[in-house]
Amino acid sequence: MTKLEKLLEELKGYSNIHVVGTSGDEGAEIAAFLVKNGIPFTGHDFASNPSEYLRDIDQADLLFVPQSWYLYEANSPINNLSTPLKTVTQLHYQLFKDQMIGVTGSAGKSTVAAMIHHLIPGSILIGNDRNSGTILDKADEVPPDTWIVTETSNRQLMTLEDSPKIGVITNITPNHVNEHHSLCEYKKIKLKLISSSEHKIVNENLELDQKDIITFTGKNHIEANQNAALAVAEIVGTPGNLENFEPLKQRLELIHETDGLTFYDDRQGTAVDSTIQALHTLEPPITLIFGGANKDMPIEELAKTINEFCELAIGIESPFTSEIAPLLDDLIIVKTMTEAVEEAKKSERPSSVLFSPACEYGPYFAPLKGHEDYLDFPKLCK
Repeated sequence: MTKLEKLLEELKGYSNIHVVGTSGDEGAEIAAFLVKNGIPFTGHDFASNPSEYLRDIDQADLLFVPQSWYLYEANSPINNLSTPLKTVTQLHYQLFKDQMIGVTGSAGKSTVAAMIHHLIPGSILIGNDRNSGTILDKADEVPPDTWIVTETSNRQLMTLEDSPKIGVITNITPNHVNEHHSLCEYKKIKLKLISSSEHKIVNENLELDQKDIITFTGKNHIEANQNAALAVAEIVGTPGNLENFEPLKQRLELIHETDGLTFYDDRQGTAVDSTIQALHTLEPPITLIFGGANKDMPIEELAKTINEFCELAIGIESPFTSEIAPLLDDLIIVKTMTEAVEEAKKSERPSSVLFSPACEYGPYFAPLKGHEDYLDFPKLCK
């Protein structure tokens, strides 16, 4: 019996499967997989039907949840259930553990995963968004010798008990500390990825006291990312180069140039260290647009970097902006992204305009009235 057949037999043994968040990336992948294999389930989606959300959830004997389910008040009834919880990541590992190359880190994991995918012909890339594609829908078509490269978040690792065959940790810096109570606990979660990996590739800055690890470094974060990916390619036996690798969207993505201003979209920079790295990468003078909700990350180093590299900082009115404001030399606080871009365009000399939140961005602004433009940075720049 194949791993897929075993999984389907296991799932068909449940009489009342429920899936939370069927319009989200993870819920949609699970729902499509269940439908394809004729397994009945009840779906729940707050966005499409808030009044009926989680109705009869207490009747479930198996509950599929997205990795971030516990962050939302609407999901609080799940805390009172004794029902077993499963995630799409657990299904991925149940089916493809021995083919997995897992990448995690506080910053750079998406880029390194994409680089590895670029270096290994025929590999499959799965990640934290629909742009990376899904794999459950074609589980019966994946050859056993195909490498599967997966970007793995701290939230996915919290419920994961397996390790990929090759595990990569790009770095560990303060991020999501609000979800783990301390940096020490956050680091423990990240290190779970390589706990039983056959090949463990980690940033030498982690200074792990283990003999069975391969370390990498670089003169900056870009070179470090490249070296991490190249180390994996060497193990797999597909050494190559990254000359033709195209940078990911929304990660220091150059989106527009006009009147001496160059606009960069780095909206995936939702950690302090990510924004610091972005500021070190661009040529001054820089105008930085940021804002959102802090994740209990220390902000002193970011403030120091902003003061050193930025001629102007523009903070969108939010808790994070209020917290860092006293530490900044030159800050303008605005109410919306539209106002932020308008202020940036007032610059009278050539400069780089960088949108890099440095904190939780989308989940904070999405539900707020008056912030319907929170994703419109590329459009507003033109």
